[in-house]
Order: sequence, then C-alpha cells, then structure tokens
Amino acid sequence: MKAVINQRELDKAIQIVNRAAANKSMIAALSGILINAETDKLILMANNHEIAIKHTVDADVDEPGKVLVSGRLLSDLVKRMPAGDVTLKHDAGGNSLNIKGTGTSYNILSMRVYDFPDFPAIEGDANYFSMLAAELREIYKHTAFAVSTDTVSRPMYTGIHLMLKNQQLSAFSTDTHRFALKRFDGQLSETEANIIIPTKTLAEATMVLGPDDPVDIIWSTNKIAFTTPNTYFVSRLISGKSPDFERIIPQDPGTVVTVSREQFLTALERLSIVSMERHKDFCLNDTVMTVKDGVLKISGTSREKGHAEEEMPADITGESMEIIFNGTNVSECLKVLSSDKVIISLVSPKRPAMLVADNDDKFLYVFSPVVRSVPGMEAAS
Repeated sequence: MKAVINQRELDKAIQIVNRAAANKSMIAALSGILINAETDKLILMANNHEIAIKHTVDADVDEPGKVLVSGRLLSDLVKRMPAGDVTLKHDAGGNSLNIKGTGTSYNILSMRVYDFPDFPAIEGDANYFSMLAAELREIYKHTAFAVSTDTVSRPMYTGIHLMLKNQQLSAFSTDTHRFALKRFDGQLSETEANIIIPTKTLAEATMVLGPDDPVDIIWSTNKIAFTTPNTYFVSRLISGKSPDFERIIPQDPGTVVTVSREQFLTALERLSIVSMERHKDFCLNDTVMTVKDGVLKISGTSREKGHAEEEMPADITGESMEIIFNGTNVSECLKVLSSDKVIISLVSPKRPAMLVADNDDKFLYVFSPVVRSVPGMEAAS
C-alpha cells in the first residue's frame, strides 16, 4: 500500500474514526484504525463493538492495500506532523506502516488485518429518514441532561428516545423524575419510528458530523446508522419501547409563572451552595418555591450549612402556590436554554410541573415535586 494525502485532511479523518477505537481492550484490533487504500481514496475504519465509524477521504493512491495500526498512536503522530503532504507506505507481508512528511519519517508497528472485526451492517427491513446534523445536536443538547444513569435496572431510560409519527419527530429523555422533550415538525418521511439511542452514541455522532451535513438515519431492529456522503456511523440500539409521553405532560395548570431565565438560574445555583447535601451515591437539593403577589421565592435548608432564600419578580397568573423540587434538576434544564424568560406551569404541589422557554415552542421540560410518598412520573409512564 502506498498513498499520498494532505496532513490536515488525514488528521481530520483520523480524529473522526478514532472515536470508535477502544481506549482499553483485551483485543488489540478493537483499538486500531484500519486504513484501506483504493483508487483515489482512503477508507478509514474503527470498531469497538459498541460503535463503528467508516470515513472516506480523497488521496493519491499509487498502490492499493490495507493496514491496521493503533488508533491512538496514529492520531498522536499525524496531528503533530508538519503541514503538507504525508506519504503512507506499507509493504505486503510487512509489520509496520511508514509515515513520511516534510523532514519526518516514522515506522509504527501494524497489526494483523484479519483480526479487525467485520464492519456492522444494517440488516433486515431497514427504515430511514433524514435531517440536518445541526438538528441532531439540538436533540442531544435538549435531552441528554435528563437521562438516567442506572444501566442495570433501567437501561431503557439511559438513552434518548426517538418517535416519528405523522411527519413529526419527538425526541425525549427521562429518568422517571424529569422529562425533556424536543419536537421537530415537517419531517418528509412517512416512516414511523419508536427507537432508543444510547446517549453516548448520539454524543459521538454529533461530534463527527458537520452541523450543515444532511444526515440519513437508517435503523433496523437492533442497530442504527447515521450516514453522510463521506461518513458512516453505526451503533447498537437499546431494546425496549418508549412510554406514552403525552400522558406525562401536565394539563390544566392552576398557576402559570413567567420569570427571567438567567435570574432564576443564578439564584438556584447560588442557593445550592447552602441547600445541596452530597452523599456517597446521590445528592439532595430540595428547593422550596413559593409564588405569590408577583414574587417568586426559593429557599433551601441544610442541616450542616444553614438556610438560604432568594426572591425575584415574576408574572404570575392564577392562585398562589408552594412546591418543593430538586433544584439541580431545574438548573440543568435552564442551562441548555437560550431564552430571556421561562414559563413554569404548576398544577398542584403534589403533581409534576412544566417548564418551557418563551422563544421555543418545540421544547418542554417536566419535573416531579419532592413528594416521597406519592408516585412521580414513572407511574404515568
């Protein structure tokens, strides 16, 4: 194999596929990048059995061939090479890859190509729809913070749910105590979907795809792929079906509060300095919110630190109300929004509340009150 390629283009391609190379593995090939030189192009692949990435880049290929090398070593080396052309040369039957640039020449050990796992394919009756990579980033941004971390007893809640129906895509996440939903209208596909994507998969996909890239999303029973003209990213799906999320959304609020997002967020973060109690496996941040006479007041108490209160002006419609919630759950939502104001709808102190941004009618967030003896959203889901 012998090929010549621009250092910047090679480095970009390596950074894309190296996200699928295992950092630590008993099988060396899973930490490698397979380079396949074909006519006028290099095809780079990595596969750690969780995700697999294939990326194609233009190159001048003098001798077709394949070589498998450590992804980390290749990445560290190429990104530090001088700008300009880089020559990759591997002799058939040899055990190293020669990487030559301006004033540099390195020989790095190669691995057996046949140890590299087969690249996974979407099998059976596949379905697909298309959207921009920027929209995938919006999904991740507005939902990833609300997923569960319990991979043992609640694996279906550790992913991001996609439901496609009537040309509307609904992406949501929940840990059964909170629920984040982002909608997209006008999907051209007539396909219906009910799938659960691992959160890490969506995070990695948004990193390797350019924001302006149109992405074809293809899935079957247990796999999903994100494809562009040059990149093919495939992952397993989480088994299970999404709950009926419409039942989670509160209806007929008795009180509606409009408040500055930044002021509310700053107050919650400041209050948590006193109110948050850190334990070995969890954190408590019980926050009391009282809305009355044009004022939103939050307060919190810690046995070890003391008591704190914050007040801010708010537009309040309906009756006065007091509700206790996890302050961290709400502040994490406020951080992903960009609106000047947020609107909080309250049904009762013992029922979930809803928060929306005043500049985005396609996003909503539902959070349960702290009521230990009353089932939260899990019952509704």
